[in-house]
Amino acid sequence: MRSALESRMRRSAAPRAARVAALLASSAIAFAPAIAPAEIYRWTDEQGLERFSDRIENVPEAYRNDVTGALREDPAPGLQPTAPVVPDEPPSAPPELPDAPPVQLPDWSSRLLGLGAAAAFGAALGGVGLWLLLIAFSLRLGCRLVGEEVPGFGRALGVAAVQFLAGIAVGLVLGGAALLGLADPASAPFQGVQMLASLGVNALVIQAMLAQGFGRALAVALISLLVAVVVAVVVGIAVVFAVGGLVAG
Repeated sequence: MRSALESRMRRSAAPRAARVAALLASSAIAFAPAIAPAEIYRWTDEQGLERFSDRIENVPEAYRNDVTGALREDPAPGLQPTAPVVPDEPPSAPPELPDAPPVQLPDWSSRLLGLGAAAAFGAALGGVGLWLLLIAFSLRLGCRLVGEEVPGFGRALGVAAVQFLAGIAVGLVLGGAALLGLADPASAPFQGVQMLASLGVNALVIQAMLAQGFGRALAVALISLLVAVVVAVVVGIAVVFAVGGLVAG
């Protein structure tokens, strides 16, 4: 009887085990999509950055044909896939250029520069000499017009040289005042003071060297200055026209 009871229990347990197995199988099939890892799609956008999404609908249509194989990785819950952070590259230092070799001038160029400097110095000395000759001539003419004794040309040339040096001294004093900010060299008062100072110094030189009164010496200085300026302007215009004619020809 005991064996019959055990046999009946085994027969009743078999259908129950089958029902439990079927229930577990159907539950596994129902919950399989929920526990399966999500598919992450990856593509590269137009900026060269990799993009990720777990839905094919989020992939732009222009890149759906370029989507690489789905990654079998489940992203962290609650986090949306984002593009990877590309670290900023440190600025690269500019390449170091090799030092340029020193420029070697040929011998003839140095000689040419020397000749040019000598020519410029000679031209400056020539200009000063011509100006002194012009002042000496104008000084003699001024003495004749004022009624004073006309000095010899050598003596007049010496007076012109002293006037030239005195004019340089006056220019240095006034230029130093302009550099120190005591006067504006472009202003009309400064120009007037410079002209009066130069004229007064010339008159003092004429008075001392030709033994004339200051009033007559001032008149001689003014006449000689005006004559020298007019002659210099006329000669300068004539030279410009002559050089222009040569160049045009």
